[in-house]
Amino acid sequence: VVYTAFLTCVTMLCEMKYKHNILAAISRSYFFCVQSTWLCHMAFILFPPSGNSWDWNDHTQMMLAAVLFNWHFGLNIVIVGIIAAVAYCQVKRKTPEQVSSYLERDFFESRRCQRGRRDHDVEYMPMMCDEEKE
Repeated sequence: VVYTAFLTCVTMLCEMKYKHNILAAISRSYFFCVQSTWLCHMAFILFPPSGNSWDWNDHTQMMLAAVLFNWHFGLNIVIVGIIAAVAYCQVKRKTPEQVSSYLERDFFESRRCQRGRRDHDVEYMPMMCDEEKE
């Protein structure tokens, strides 16, 4: 879990530096999925619903935990790969004009929301300052 948390942080930093790199975004999603599914699985190992707890000194059960962790890596790469392939097909199906208009629309809507939020903050800032003086 420590390794996946570290790799999640590293890929998040890479995504912040290389904002338009799709590999950084997919890697972050992958390591986040591995971390979350493994933590859920560890909850069932540590607190099994059947009440039978694991013997931490048994070598066979420790090997099973290592195998399950590797299965999580494989299963999550399949899941993230399928999601990435579907997204790729959806974008590839559209013409470049449709993609650019969709991205421009999202960009301008986010700018409008930020501008509205800024106007809202400017409107109520004197009121907040007056309340602090009292």
